[in-house]
Amino acid sequence: MTRQSLTPADALLIGRLYLHARGGGRYRPFLGIRVWCPYCHDTHQHSWIDPPFKSNTVDHRAAHCHDHVTRKGMKLQSPLREGGGYFIGLDPSAKAENAKVIREFAEAFTRWEEREAMQARRLVTAANN
Repeated sequence: MTRQSLTPADALLIGRLYLHARGGGRYRPFLGIRVWCPYCHDTHQHSWIDPPFKSNTVDHRAAHCHDHVTRKGMKLQSPLREGGGYFIGLDPSAKAENAKVIREFAEAFTRWEEREAMQARRLVTAANN
């Protein structure tokens, strides 16, 4: 799905990619996206799709918004939670930063694949001995 397919009623939060790589390469790395929410005034983190993808790609997510209590004690709920979530997409102003994260992801993913292949070879060798 792309930005062009959204309707004016669709909420779109834009953000920047980050690389989620943990365990020193033992676990599969993945891309995440951090989006700023204008309703609950917080940053929400979501997983993002693996490359290749277009820069105008959007994806639907459940809202991570939390309720707020105003200074006057009124409890406010985000319309995004009540409305079935929102779409997320890449921030066009962060094109260079997102491209760098995609390169880092590709390198980390290649290292992870190589580690997995080496482990598989070791298991086969051990089973054959």
